[in-house]
Amino acid sequence: MNFEDLQKAWQTQDTGAKVTINTDVLLKEVRRNQQQFWRTIAWRDLREVGVAFLLTWYFLRRGLHHHDWTDSLLAIACFGVGLSMGIDRCLQRKKMPVKSDSLRNCVIASLHQVNHQIWLLKNVFWWYLLPIAIPLAISAGVKMWHGRHSSAALIGGCVYILFCTLLNWFLYWLNQFAVKKSLTPRRLELETLLTETGHNSLPSEIKNVTMKTTLILTLLVTAVFAAGVIIASEPPPPPKPVAATDRPLEVIRKKYDLPALAIVVVKDGQIRERSAVGVRKLGDATPVTTNDVFHIGSCTKSMTATLAAMLIEEGKLRWDTTIAEVFPDLAGQMNPQYKTVTVEQLMHHRGGVPTEPPSAAWKVAWKQNGTPVEQRREFITTVLSLPPATKPGTKMIYSNQGYAILGVMLEKITGTPWETLINQKLFVPLHMTTAGVGAPGPV
Repeated sequence: MNFEDLQKAWQTQDTGAKVTINTDVLLKEVRRNQQQFWRTIAWRDLREVGVAFLLTWYFLRRGLHHHDWTDSLLAIACFGVGLSMGIDRCLQRKKMPVKSDSLRNCVIASLHQVNHQIWLLKNVFWWYLLPIAIPLAISAGVKMWHGRHSSAALIGGCVYILFCTLLNWFLYWLNQFAVKKSLTPRRLELETLLTETGHNSLPSEIKNVTMKTTLILTLLVTAVFAAGVIIASEPPPPPKPVAATDRPLEVIRKKYDLPALAIVVVKDGQIRERSAVGVRKLGDATPVTTNDVFHIGSCTKSMTATLAAMLIEEGKLRWDTTIAEVFPDLAGQMNPQYKTVTVEQLMHHRGGVPTEPPSAAWKVAWKQNGTPVEQRREFITTVLSLPPATKPGTKMIYSNQGYAILGVMLEKITGTPWETLINQKLFVPLHMTTAGVGAPGPV
């Protein structure tokens, strides 16, 4: 399809001139081009809106976490830009449907789309670049002020501002280039077709009403969002004064930047003293107490070793029991170097098991197939099928995987899940009534 053919077909609607063009076929072609143009614009807007909301989430998360109002300001700006693009696209879609019942209406709809895109790109500085550039400049300025005594911070801030300025200029130039090379020629062709029959382009009021609606809706929703951000950004109230007896503990907590820290003093099997300082959650002023549940992490290694020692006392296990003895069914899958690794070597982290889980084992773990017992069995099967990090018995390598293997060995010998074993043999006898497995929760 070329412009001359389109003109001839257009003129047949008013003059009745006979041409050898099938206007129905031509109309379908114009519609197809119109839809292609619409999809291109829609995909561009979807991409831009997605990036804007992704940046909104990123800056909002940083701002709330660090109580940095400049990051929150950036989040509000990105949200407003993304929202305006989304609202504008919805309004344009509603007012100008893709399909038209005649060639003239189809051209009018196309002209409306092109005019609107030209308006958007020509004014991209005001509704896209400037709303984000201002918070960026404020953020850079604040950081430069805080680091005003450091020449590196001042130079870095200036370079950052210069880079953002050049980037904005390039984006503005790129949009104007698109208007000049693509959209303006398209508009001229469509306007020529309308002029041929005495029709003009769409009234400007339609465009203005749409933009006014977009602006009003964007400002209203952004204002609500900004109010929520301001409320959520309120810094927590200052913590209560630390008691004199807890001050040494508070010094340690602050030194290592911990949210909370607790200690307990046990003598002759009795708790003599216990204390806790800090908060339950970063950014929340709720103080931690000695009755809160703490995640003890790798202390379960010593507990698992205790379980193994208890089974050894019961004659169900030996210090020199090997992995191959407990898992004869894995003989064909197990790396030969792991077959002679003993319980004692696993306890001492000298079984050659790597510090980090192999990627293949991680993939298995994340699938979470079956019960916890089945998941652990599948995990250690994958670990044992791969070469060890070093020759077993030659080097101490701290390894969570080594104790996972030991735990599964205990499950195989007793036929009891590790969670049940540790509860029955340790938690209950030691009256650890608040102990449990998994993430900490309320008592």
